[in-house]
Amino acid sequence: MFLDLPEISGKLLELLKTTLPGLRRIGVLWDPLTGKAQVIAVERAAKALGIEINILEARAGSLEQTVRSAAARKTSALLLLGSPVVSAEFPKIAEATTAARLPTIAIFPAFARLGGLMAYGPRRPGSVSTGRTNDREDFEGNEAR
Repeated sequence: MFLDLPEISGKLLELLKTTLPGLRRIGVLWDPLTGKAQVIAVERAAKALGIEINILEARAGSLEQTVRSAAARKTSALLLLGSPVVSAEFPKIAEATTAARLPTIAIFPAFARLGGLMAYGPRRPGSVSTGRTNDREDFEGNEAR
């Protein structure tokens, strides 16, 4: 699933900065097939927050290597932009970022439930059920229980 929500992309960066106040350099995992709107929003937010960003292209089959490469380059954190390619690889990305001790945020709460640091955004259809009858909290960006 792909949600082209550029304003959420900027919010993800703000949340990382709040969580990691010393944040100065971040990797942004972006799928070029999704267009530039999310990247532009992150670039604007990064400029306003004084954060240097490094755009990393998300390619199916090489995401784990891209994450390891970002960690090796001393990236302070990683932001996953919305993309079907990225979402499909959440389990592997969560495992790789955890192993590299690389704080990472994504748009879908399923990422955090799989071991990623945090997520902010709507629960995607077909994702892991929270067991609630009302998933309103997922849409408000609150932690899923």
